[in-house]
Amino acid sequence: MSTATDHTGQHAMLVDRGPCPLCGGTQRTIVHDFDQIPVVKCNSCGFMFADRVFTEEATQRYYAHDWGSTWHRIGQRINAPVNLVALDHLVNWSKIRSALDVGTGYGYLPALIKQRRATPVVRAVEVSAAEARFARGELGVDVFHGTLDQAQAPESAFDLVCSFEVIEHLLDPRPFLASMIRACKPGGTVVICTDNFDAPIVRAMGPQFPKWIPHTHVSAFDAPSLRELMRSEGLLLGAECSFTTWEILLRRLRTRMAKPVRAKEAWSFEAELHVEMNRAPRLASLREWFNPRWFRLAMHRSADAGALMFIAGIKPIR
Repeated sequence: MSTATDHTGQHAMLVDRGPCPLCGGTQRTIVHDFDQIPVVKCNSCGFMFADRVFTEEATQRYYAHDWGSTWHRIGQRINAPVNLVALDHLVNWSKIRSALDVGTGYGYLPALIKQRRATPVVRAVEVSAAEARFARGELGVDVFHGTLDQAQAPESAFDLVCSFEVIEHLLDPRPFLASMIRACKPGGTVVICTDNFDAPIVRAMGPQFPKWIPHTHVSAFDAPSLRELMRSEGLLLGAECSFTTWEILLRRLRTRMAKPVRAKEAWSFEAELHVEMNRAPRLASLREWFNPRWFRLAMHRSADAGALMFIAGIKPIR
C-alpha cells in the first residue's frame, strides 16, 4: 500500500487491484508503468486496467465529495453537444419517449435532450454531490444523487439508457452495465461512450495520450473488449461510431516533434492529485461551438478508429 496527498490535503491510499475485472484472469503484462499505478493487460482476455487503485473508502469519498471543478463543468458543457450529435447517429429519436443518463455529471446532456430533442421524460443519476446539485438547481434536471442501483429505477422503464465517459472510472464495469440494461425497455437502446485505449492514435502517442489517468481511468476499454462486454450481458450490438478530437490531434503533432517520454515521466500520481481540480479551461465558447461540427467532419462509423468511441446495444425483446 502507498499513499499520496490529494488536493484536499487528505491521504489517498492505493491497493493492488486483484484479478481482471472482466474475466477474472490473474496473469497480466504491463502496458505502461506509470508512477505508482501501472496499467496492465490481462493475458487471458486482453482487457487493460489500472493494477493499483484507491481503497473502497477513498474511492467513495473521492467521487461523492471531492469530485467536481470548473474544469470538469466547462468540459462537460463543451462535450454535451458532441454527445447529442453522437446519439443522433446511434438512436431513432422518434422512438425515444424516455431517457436516462447514468453518471450525468453537471447535467448538460439531459438538459439538451429535453430541450433539443423534445423527449418527454429525461432523468439522470450522478454520484457527485456537487454535480448533482448543479444539475438540479441550475439546469432543472431530474437527477438522483447516488448510484443507479441506489436510485432503484423501475425495471424496463426507459427507451434509452446512456452513459458517457463513466465506465472507464469503474472498478467493476460488468454490474454497472447490467444495471443499465435492467433499466432499459425490451427493444430499447443502451449507449456506452468511453475512450478507445487501443485506437491507432493512442498507440502512436504511447504514455503521452492525455486520457491515461490511471488513478481515475481504471478500466481501459478498446472497441473489441467493450463490444464483448455488451454482448456477454445480453445486448445485441447496434450502431457505433468514433472520432478523435482536434485537441488530441494537435497534441499528437507535438509529441511527434518531441523526444519520447517514459511512462513514469509522462504522468505523476501526486502531481495529478494536486492539479486535477484546479486546471483552467481555455477557449470554452469557441470549443462548444466548433466541437460538434468537428465531430460531424471527423466521425468514423466504426468504434475502432477514433480515440473516443460510442457503441449502442439493443435489449432483446423476449
